[in-house]
Amino acid sequence: MPRMDGYELAKNIRKTQGYEYVPIILISFGEGSQDRVKGIASGADLYMCKPVEPTALIANVNMLAGQAR
Repeated sequence: MPRMDGYELAKNIRKTQGYEYVPIILISFGEGSQDRVKGIASGADLYMCKPVEPTALIANVNMLAGQAR
């Protein structure tokens, strides 16, 4: 993204009134545990590494949709 990365986007979404509880899945090439920790710390509910299996993504979306706050 030209102006911010996914971590900043997640932080901004969490700070926006009315969107504090929207489920966020970060999908990135970063495979290290530090990347996962940074993703969750930024406000994401889930961090997935590319390439993402479509069935895994669908299962995770359904899981998070069922946990709507």
